[in-house]
Amino acid sequence: MSEHPYLEMSGITKRFAGVTALDSVNFNCELGEIHALVGENGAGKSTLMNLLGGLLTPTEGTIRLDGKRVELPDPNTSYDHGIGFVHQESNLLTNLTVAENMFLSHEILRKGVLDRATMRQKVMEVNERLGYKLDPDAQVGSLKLADQQLTEIARAVLSEPKLLIMDEPTAALSEEEVERLFAILLKLRDQGVGIIYISHRLEEVVHLADRVTVFKDGKNAGELERGDISKDRMITMMVGRTLSDIYPDRSAVTPGEVLLDVKGLRVPGAAEDISFTVCAGEIVGLGGLEGQGQRETVRAIFGDLRYTAGEITVRGQSIAPKQTIGGRIRSGLGYVTHDRRGEGLILHESIRENTSLAALERVISKFHLIKGDEEQRQAQAQAGRLKIKTPSLEQKVGNLSGANQQKVMLARWLMAGPKVLIVDEPTRGIDVGARMSVYEIIHELTQEGMGIVILTSDMLELIGLSDRILMFYEGHLTAEVPRAEATEERLMQAASGGKKEGSAT
Repeated sequence: MSEHPYLEMSGITKRFAGVTALDSVNFNCELGEIHALVGENGAGKSTLMNLLGGLLTPTEGTIRLDGKRVELPDPNTSYDHGIGFVHQESNLLTNLTVAENMFLSHEILRKGVLDRATMRQKVMEVNERLGYKLDPDAQVGSLKLADQQLTEIARAVLSEPKLLIMDEPTAALSEEEVERLFAILLKLRDQGVGIIYISHRLEEVVHLADRVTVFKDGKNAGELERGDISKDRMITMMVGRTLSDIYPDRSAVTPGEVLLDVKGLRVPGAAEDISFTVCAGEIVGLGGLEGQGQRETVRAIFGDLRYTAGEITVRGQSIAPKQTIGGRIRSGLGYVTHDRRGEGLILHESIRENTSLAALERVISKFHLIKGDEEQRQAQAQAGRLKIKTPSLEQKVGNLSGANQQKVMLARWLMAGPKVLIVDEPTRGIDVGARMSVYEIIHELTQEGMGIVILTSDMLELIGLSDRILMFYEGHLTAEVPRAEATEERLMQAASGGKKEGSAT
């Protein structure tokens, strides 16, 4: 180890309009290590990294690289100092191609003209290095969310950084893509790159990190070395509670009447002969590796995808295959999408407007005008119930934290009053403390008689929250596992095509 860490951030304080986001923080990173940074939303992690990435400047404190004090007033200066940054939210320009985005502000020119051939070639080289298949000429706006994230990662690696900041890099990736990313990060570490890894998926941190720094309320809450890193210890340092406290106690759950009954559902190219029920007061978890048909199944139930066989009933009422989404909402179905920013929320509109979207019939007068006072009253009631942190319901949703955006999505459906609520990735991209709040909300809804279906790629979440778990593999159900019998090993066997267990009906 060198005489001093390659990166040293000392006494870093950052204030915004009188609010102290960082308070005398010290942080360092060596070349050739993966240093994870964890903490709840608002703990200061991203603010610290935005200082390093040149997006913000510190109110107080110093930043040193290789022992030399540096000023990082903008992203280009940070880039020139060998700092790569993969942001949690996409910074890509959707109207440009993959190659144009990857070389944005660092274009290759020949005689004053873009050298597109060389740029394409370099994209193909980084594709080969990372095992990706990105089309350099594809417009980024046409890419699926995962490929946009891969473009962000490829752009950062292309610059051959000395320090690489990864802020929630796996949120949109499949399990196979996550494993490939981990292999890349370990290889970069072994080549001498310093990697700062931010993730709410603490199992990833346990797997990857050489060191962990925990943030709480804008301050260092402690540091763990490789041999001491565990999920339980990190959670305790972040929120003062142990892993066993995270999930609500569902041991006394007694399912009521059948609210949703799915029989023999077939979604072309995605799912075959899917049958299951959801009862009042029950949480049914759908699990499996990415792309095994579970998401297509719930989208077909909600009316977002076509199904060619099967029956769906809600509280005994048959849902016709051609029934509109609006009709299904009136029948008692609700759906919280996994992609809240891309599919779920209108980011430039207010909390009030986003909350009332699925329940406009409740606040529209006989003259087809929105009754503003009633809309405000109902939206305020749901915002208060879910403890959405905002100075006003007129706040733009795009300005909220990920946790509060997720709560707005839930508030929308509480206002609509469904009998069965499908929640796809209920806690993607939000921290442990906020997750506990979302889990408690879901638990309370079932106590009021709602039936809940959750889809989650987080195995511990699937086990901790569900009363029954249905595992998908290649479009088929391979197991139905009651809560008391659910283990990671059993579920992984089912997710890998193991012998079918139990009955899903």
